[in-house]
Amino acid sequence: MKHQELCPPPRYGVGLVVLIIIFISIVIIKLLPSGEPRYHDRTLTQWLDDRTKRQNPFLTHPAPLSAEAQQAIKSIGTNAVPILLEMVQAKDSAFKTRLNSALNRQRFIKFSSRPAVEQRAMAFAGFEILGENANSAAPALASLTADPDAGVRYTALESLRRVTSDKSVLVPVLLHACRDSAPEIRFVASTDLHFRSPESLRTAGIPDLLDEVFKQTTNNVFVRPPLTSN
Repeated sequence: MKHQELCPPPRYGVGLVVLIIIFISIVIIKLLPSGEPRYHDRTLTQWLDDRTKRQNPFLTHPAPLSAEAQQAIKSIGTNAVPILLEMVQAKDSAFKTRLNSALNRQRFIKFSSRPAVEQRAMAFAGFEILGENANSAAPALASLTADPDAGVRYTALESLRRVTSDKSVLVPVLLHACRDSAPEIRFVASTDLHFRSPESLRTAGIPDLLDEVFKQTTNNVFVRPPLTSN
């Protein structure tokens, strides 16, 4: 009597199984009550993600938040500060980067976690809308301008400039940022001081980058020699 050969059960890749487990865990976490402040049954993060869709494919920078989202964030007010400060500090771990890459390569699970650069952009948008109403965040933001991650430092500096105009807070931070290893941070800090406190640049012996740009532009202007009569 011949033994009936049984077809082996389909073998799924270990990677897919791991992705499914991670996906289920994420869904469970998402379903748990969020500690975020809410406005009209939407969380702060959801409002910060409420942007109009760009129709022009050549526009790569984020669209501004909708008017409704801006009003929602103003209504949430200072309750948003702790969440925004967490977003400023967002960083992508190697595991998170690999996970997003794996999720983007497969077609079974349509999900990916938000990259750190997007979270930091959302934090900046929130602080920009709140303005000096969020000045309680100034000490934490000033401290974050010394973070090891350049993206965190940049977001913290730009956010700090939106939430306070107090020179006693801003000028020391900006002077320190003028010596940052990231050129974009140095330029932002120097440009701000050029208008806010140019004397502090001179006192600290720090070059005024905007002044140098103006001088270079002036030197490069072609001056037509006067016509001479024969």
